[in-house]
Amino acid sequence: MYTDGSKNEHGVGSGSAIYLQNKLIRQLKNKLHERCSHNQVEQMAIVEALQEIGTIQINQNILKTILIHRESRITLDSVKNMKNRNYLIEAIRKKAIALEKENWHIEYT
Repeated sequence: MYTDGSKNEHGVGSGSAIYLQNKLIRQLKNKLHERCSHNQVEQMAIVEALQEIGTIQINQNILKTILIHRESRITLDSVKNMKNRNYLIEAIRKKAIALEKENWHIEYT
């Protein structure tokens, strides 16, 4: 999946593209509050994409891999830092744990 966030004079939004075997299967776009920071926008895109992946019906008995392509290193560092208890970071962790219980492997690139 590819995620990104944007904050400019036209507004604030996030987007995600989810691919399965190199084929686009879901595209998510969200307009967000103007007070959101660029990092929050990107983190929201990841949360929403992980939630959407949880709804995709794939054989439960095989290992499935999610490659999260994101623009900012800050989000990855925040997810790895267990002292960071930010709401969106915690949401990413919770979604990732739930997916891992469903036989998903998650990699950040």
